Amino acid sequence: QRTRVRLSDFSAKKAALMSDVGFGWMPKHLVRTELRRGLLREIRTPESVHVFRPRLYVREGRKLGRAGTRLAAALRAPRSSD
Repeated sequence: QRTRVRLSDFSAKKAALMSDVGFGWMPKHLVRTELRRGLLREIRTPESVHVFRPRLYVREGRKLGRAGTRLAAALRAPRSSD
């Protein structure tokens, strides 16, 4: 029987991974240093690819301010894949 541990944030999850608690998906930018140093290793499977598609919702009739306009532009910009 498997035991599943759910953690509240990526910081706690990273600490658990570094303590050999198990395995799990992490955003690559949060573990890049550990991967480079060989402290963690990536296991690739067809099911291991996670795609994050952020969305911005605004109430109808409301215009975006300066920060919202910049965020919307950043979300529309093409992203590089790691």
